[in-house]
Amino acid sequence: MPQISKPALTLWAIRLTVVYMATLALSIAAIGYEWAFAEGVIRPEDDLDPDSSFFYYSQWAGWLMVLPVYLLNVAWIHSAHVEAISLAPEHNRQTLMKPLRSVAGMIIPPFSLFIPYLVMRQIWNLTLVPDGPVTGPAPRFFWLWWFSFVLAGVLAGVIWSNPFGTVITDHTDVFRPLLVYHVFELIAAGCFLHMIQAISDRLVTLKVNAETFS
Repeated sequence: MPQISKPALTLWAIRLTVVYMATLALSIAAIGYEWAFAEGVIRPEDDLDPDSSFFYYSQWAGWLMVLPVYLLNVAWIHSAHVEAISLAPEHNRQTLMKPLRSVAGMIIPPFSLFIPYLVMRQIWNLTLVPDGPVTGPAPRFFWLWWFSFVLAGVLAGVIWSNPFGTVITDHTDVFRPLLVYHVFELIAAGCFLHMIQAISDRLVTLKVNAETFS
């Protein structure tokens, strides 16, 4: 049986998503610590005065990773979409969204609110049952992923409506939306990481089967 490894793009998407999740976890810890100090849970006399620079840099690290992670994941989705279509039966290929059109839909608002969900559902169903309906129902965690992703995007817009430096140094009331944003972003990233791993494993299996029985 032929041995087929995962493409480099898949491996990089997995690695960067894991690093991004670790950055989000650090950001959540920094927000919680700063919030506890601001609310008096941690007192100055406890000699645990938080270093605001850690909070500042942890937030910026997370924000600066958003675009590279998103673009790399879009590239992975496009690659997986093309590969899934190439391995699909002919009758299913005619019903699929075109890969380049799906990429545009993932980047251009307001299509980016629903196109990624539809594309990932197609890829998921194609790799799960190649002969089955590509518009069939998706697992429940798909809804959790997409709800978390959209909500995190809305919260990011709310947070960035104020100057970032002002938000960090003066407005303790922003801790709540900032914390909720990072939690939902972490949930979305975790769900997407599972999708990458599951779909890439299935694509490898489908390619092995195609080469074995060709």
